[in-house]
Formats: sequence, C-alpha cells, structure tokens
Amino acid sequence: MAYWLAKVKVEEETSRGASRWTTEQFLVNAENATDAEVKLTQEYSTYSMEWHVDQLKQIKLVKVIE
Repeated sequence: MAYWLAKVKVEEETSRGASRWTTEQFLVNAENATDAEVKLTQEYSTYSMEWHVDQLKQIKLVKVIE
C-alpha cells in the first residue's frame, strides 16, 4: 500500500444561499491512484453538492504516528 495526498474541490452553500468552492485534503492509503479515487468516491457518495478530485499525489512517509 502507498499513501496518496488528495485535494478535493467541494462546492458548499454559504449562509446567504450562494455556492462557493473549498479545498479539502485527505491522506488515502491505497494501492494506486485509481484505488485512491475509488475510495474518495465512496467517501463522497452521499454528498449532495458538486465535487471533484483536483490533485492526487503519491507521498512517501517514514512513519505514521498515532
């Protein structure tokens, strides 16, 4: 498995009813880029507004500290 840094553009509704785009970041543990996109799609499957993966980059981590 590899770690992927994903930046997802998400459309949100403001308190005034207008829509705006924000960027959310995720660290995804996946076999490859396609697997990472599948996991992100599952994460956003119930999201009612528009969204798309803006950037997906494999990163090398020394260690995950919990």
